[in-house]
Amino acid sequence: ISTEEALGKTDHDFFPAEQADFFRRKDREALASGQVIDVPEEPIDSHTRGPSILHTRKVPLYDALGRPLFLIGISEDITERKRTEEALRASEDRYRTLIENLGEGVAFVDPQDRFVMMNPAGAAIFGRPAEALIGQYTLAFSPPEEAEKILAQTALRRRGESSQYEFDILRGDGERRTLSITGSPRFGAGGGFEGMIG
Repeated sequence: ISTEEALGKTDHDFFPAEQADFFRRKDREALASGQVIDVPEEPIDSHTRGPSILHTRKVPLYDALGRPLFLIGISEDITERKRTEEALRASEDRYRTLIENLGEGVAFVDPQDRFVMMNPAGAAIFGRPAEALIGQYTLAFSPPEEAEKILAQTALRRRGESSQYEFDILRGDGERRTLSITGSPRFGAGGGFEGMIG
């Protein structure tokens, strides 16, 4: 709407009664407290635009005697950002469900070769609970003679290369097992090396 259409109007001219009353309560709260009132997520349903989500700050202004003069309302429409966040969250949930239910072991390793994620199938392969693996170096679960091979593979990841290889581990029960690994590098948005998925 135009500025002229807005001047002299109240919240009740633009919003359903319950919502307009909520805005009034927040306005009075800011004026009574003398504090900035922050409403991080304020769902609105205006007569003109339909449903939206705002991030609003209400800032009271007073005269020299401390009497309220005005209330400044600063609102940012964050509807699209919230939709994007919800879509991302849903995508992450689907991804997590997929990884957690795969029959193959899946692990994320950081640039220092420490486990940062291990799915249940992977933990079963290592014969240890996932929480006992997180934060531990991959070399801690392999016989010493495997170290050179593992470090060589890490060097490939740092160069951006994927590969398939085998190495042995020692399970929690002491049994030695040979794993077939498909390893791929992970890079962040800025291009920095963030480790490997195997």
